[in-house]
Parts: sequence; C-alpha cells; structure tokens
Amino acid sequence: MLKQKQIAFCLCFITYFCFWKLTGYACIFLYLTGFSCPGCGMSRAWLFALRGNIHQAFFYHPLFWTVPVYAGLAFGKKQQIQYKERKARHPNEIFYLLGIAAFFIVYFYRMANSSVLQKNIQNGLFYYFVSKGIEVYQVSFGIH
Repeated sequence: MLKQKQIAFCLCFITYFCFWKLTGYACIFLYLTGFSCPGCGMSRAWLFALRGNIHQAFFYHPLFWTVPVYAGLAFGKKQQIQYKERKARHPNEIFYLLGIAAFFIVYFYRMANSSVLQKNIQNGLFYYFVSKGIEVYQVSFGIH
C-alpha cells in the first residue's frame, strides 16, 4: 500500500513539473482561474524565512509557519487512541478544520488587500473557454 502511494506521489510530481514547464505556470489554480490560490506566496515566504527575513516571510504568506505543524500532525507518529464510537471528533480533525478556515479567511483578506496575489479572471483558461463558447453561440444564432 505504501509503495502505491509513493508511486502515485511521484506521478503527481512529474505531471505537475511537466505542466509547469509546458505552460510556464507554477500554479494550476492560477492557470485555470486567473486568480492566485490560497497557498500563493508560500514558497517565497519559506525562502525568506530560511534566510532569516521573517517580516518578508509574513508579507508573502502569513500562515507559512503552519506547514511544519500540519506536516507533523499528518506524518507524525500515529496516535494509539481508538475511537469506537464516532460521537466526538478526533482532536486533530478539529485542528485541521480550524487550519482550513484560517487559510480561507487569510486568502479572502489577502485577495482584497494584497499586492502579492494576482486577480485577473481574463488570464484564466476557464474565462477563455467560456468567452469562446459565448462567441460561438452568438455567431451560430446571429446574436450580436
């Protein structure tokens, strides 16, 4: 089972790398929508953090520090507690949900107030296909 997961991870990485080299976009979300994704700036934030420039790291992504926390929870030692009845949520599940909520709150705040994120729907692939579809529809039915 672990070997299948490793192969799947490698295939995803190779696919992503090929996509990046063919399109010039490092972010699939940005390529499709024209908007930066919630994780945009994370790599730059870590590069600045590793160089000791914490102020710039927080500028590029204020939640960069959560990556090792969640990685530790996801890949760390499995807890031995067995929940026989699913009446209460596992503590890690609540922590994950809070993290997801924090990412979206920060994302929407940054979309409204940040110069780091890109916000141009006309650069997205979805917009291109929708606009071309509307154009074909208008030509087909003589609508101008």
